[in-house]
Amino acid sequence: MLRGRFSAETKTFRLARRLRYLCSRAVGNRLQNSQQTLFTTRNGKRFKRLILRDTALAAEFERNLEAFKGSPHFPSVAIRYEHELWLEYVEGSPITNVDAALVEKIADFYAATYRHSTQAVSIAETTVLYRLQRDLSLLNQVGVLSESVYRSLSAAAEKLAPESV
Repeated sequence: MLRGRFSAETKTFRLARRLRYLCSRAVGNRLQNSQQTLFTTRNGKRFKRLILRDTALAAEFERNLEAFKGSPHFPSVAIRYEHELWLEYVEGSPITNVDAALVEKIADFYAATYRHSTQAVSIAETTVLYRLQRDLSLLNQVGVLSESVYRSLSAAAEKLAPESV
């Protein structure tokens, strides 16, 4: 595999990072990802590896990605084995400038995503408003939103909620 290809400095950094991660998880002072994302190259082909906490979750990811097969918005699944997915690597670059073309691409992504398997549902049958209110409450409790802004947004959410989604 890739053993022996990293310098001692890189190995020390990786060990320190892993120890810091384990300590912060043990203390529980922040929300933690329960998955790992790695990149690997085999025979000149690059893949993104997702290592998830269980096989059922990996199978669900696989099904969701396969529902969008052929879409330019999602990577193709190369293979899934137990709790690990290998995805086709998608070339890209970090966003450095937000312009009209980027906003249009983002809108196209969301339109394609939400257009898939759609059906109208009464908002009362969903947890959308509950989750929004819960998120606003948390942001207020931790000091991101002031009490007045929290109350204003909460009231606006109730008032502006559509009949169906």
